[in-house]
Amino acid sequence: MSMGRKRWLAAGLAAVLLLAGALTVGGSAEAASVNSSGALRYAKGETAYCVSPEGWLLLSGVNPVNGEVNRAFINMGIRVKPQKGMLAAGDDFIAYVDPEGGFGLLNRPYLASENPLAAAPKAGTATQMVAAGTGHLMVLSDMGEVKVYGRNDFGQLGSADGGYVMEAVSIAAGEDSSFAIDMDNNLYAWGRNHVGQLGLGDKVDR
Repeated sequence: MSMGRKRWLAAGLAAVLLLAGALTVGGSAEAASVNSSGALRYAKGETAYCVSPEGWLLLSGVNPVNGEVNRAFINMGIRVKPQKGMLAAGDDFIAYVDPEGGFGLLNRPYLASENPLAAAPKAGTATQMVAAGTGHLMVLSDMGEVKVYGRNDFGQLGSADGGYVMEAVSIAAGEDSSFAIDMDNNLYAWGRNHVGQLGLGDKVDR
């Protein structure tokens, strides 16, 4: 993958993205906010999440792990670091960073040979941030390495088989697109581009 081809904006917009409290990319209905009680709320598609001030992950709507519909928030029994970028969800998984900075994943049951996230980090792996599209997961390690796992229909993994892509300080994901900011505040984008969401002046996936 030629990351030079994927860089589309530098310091100005990159700084805005780093500071933004909410981000919508690739047509994905996704936002994060903090309510008056200090709980972090996160919504995506038909599911709403709330990280309580004590760090417990609460969920309402469609549970992406088992498909059940919950009309009120339920406690998922896991603790999440209560900061932005510590929680991400796809169509059938929830990824998070625990209070100790360790990676966590709730995944819909699959046969081992069919699990699109089989190569994802082990539980507890030191992690700075997570981001997710509908079927792919981005993980920013404590060493600043971006790795992407899951489906690769539109090149959203950044390579043929996923895994390591680049070094970065921040990440974000659209439905089938991936974004990262490097240490020089350059913004990179790759994956689906059917409506020009990568900002590269065309509609070519890459």
